[in-house]
Amino acid sequence: MSFFSKIFNRTKKDNLGYPDVKFGRFAKPSENEELLDLKTQADELFESGQYLDAYVTFFDYMQKLGGPAVLCEIDNDTNDFIFKLLQGSKIVSGVINQTDILVESKVAKFSGENIALMRYLLSQNTKFAYTKYAIDGDTIYLRQRCPIKDMSPQSFSDMLSEIAICADSTDEYLETEFANIIPVDYENIIPLDSNELRTKIEFLRVWIKESFELIEKCKFEKFKPYLLLALVYKILYLISPEGALLNRFRKILSIYSTYDKEEDNMNEVFYKMDKELHAIAELSDSELEKSLYRTYAVFPELEYMTFAEMVDSVVELLRLPLKAAEANMDDEVVPLCEFIVGYHLNLHGMPDAASELLLIFWRTLNSEYFYGIGFTDTFYNETVQQLAQTRIAQEIERINAKYSVIYPGFQFNLLAVDMSTLEDFAYTFLLEFKNLQIPE
Repeated sequence: MSFFSKIFNRTKKDNLGYPDVKFGRFAKPSENEELLDLKTQADELFESGQYLDAYVTFFDYMQKLGGPAVLCEIDNDTNDFIFKLLQGSKIVSGVINQTDILVESKVAKFSGENIALMRYLLSQNTKFAYTKYAIDGDTIYLRQRCPIKDMSPQSFSDMLSEIAICADSTDEYLETEFANIIPVDYENIIPLDSNELRTKIEFLRVWIKESFELIEKCKFEKFKPYLLLALVYKILYLISPEGALLNRFRKILSIYSTYDKEEDNMNEVFYKMDKELHAIAELSDSELEKSLYRTYAVFPELEYMTFAEMVDSVVELLRLPLKAAEANMDDEVVPLCEFIVGYHLNLHGMPDAASELLLIFWRTLNSEYFYGIGFTDTFYNETVQQLAQTRIAQEIERINAKYSVIYPGFQFNLLAVDMSTLEDFAYTFLLEFKNLQIPE
């Protein structure tokens, strides 16, 4: 059995009986004492001139951090250290010996001459700190070769991250923008089962349609960008698209980043965002399917944020659903609460206790979607429009019991959550969420 076959031959249920579904992007975890000790040991070995030993220790750290997506071994014949890393649809491979380091990732292949492609790759080389595009025959690589003594473990980690993340994010762009591009290294993509795939396409369309309708009737213009962003963040986290579709949603976020408060150009910015979203809505099922799959990642796309820092932001943003409720705009309350949660889950990593509680938030507000992707116990009954209070309470108590051992004083007070309606639940859940005690 091949290395990648071993990785992908996974079970479909975790120890709680929940389906094995990926949510959001890979976020940087907080490093425990064991991981920090390994990093320190690698640095000390490097400083003492034990370069290869330093890298062996560094990859011990990487394997504990990246799990099965990190493969490494010593070649018995040459004594070279050989490794492969998974990052999305790409593989980063390398060889380290006593004197040199070689790292590379195949980005794509091409056929025939393509002057525009060559010019693009050359222009992009100026943006890299550690790597460069290279052409070898008909294959485009990101590659770095250097003496081992010139690359400390920390610099090596930064270089690997640059190559891995760029290779993974560039291939679909090249395929879209340039003729004669041939994709490579797609054997490490994990297909979704037919039920999950069908559900994700269905709800992507449902949520977009509902968002258009809500934005159309929203009487407060300043809410409209937040409602559109709420949809984008929700899809990015719950449906977790890859490839070209991921890039299209990221383009909407990049358009929003051009908003200038001094110029007050929000109408123009919102028009461009809305146009891009309508273009996504017009994609066929087969086009959507191409970007709905699962991957593994070694290097995080999201930086970790302490819970205290996140709480400050949550408190500030809670003014949005409060303002909607005070204006009797009940339809906007849940999406604005989802905006707050989606924004943070797409912006940064957070403690597991926080993300597990926020999954309860999502499951309650999107019960049919979660049932469709394999969660058999629902937290909201759509037919009678009632929250499953007992089941929600059981799940919260499980999380309280689990994390109160790690964080003394940790307690999510379910009595503080109003379960009368979804709007009441969403807002009061976040009010209680911000009171959690999760020290770093």
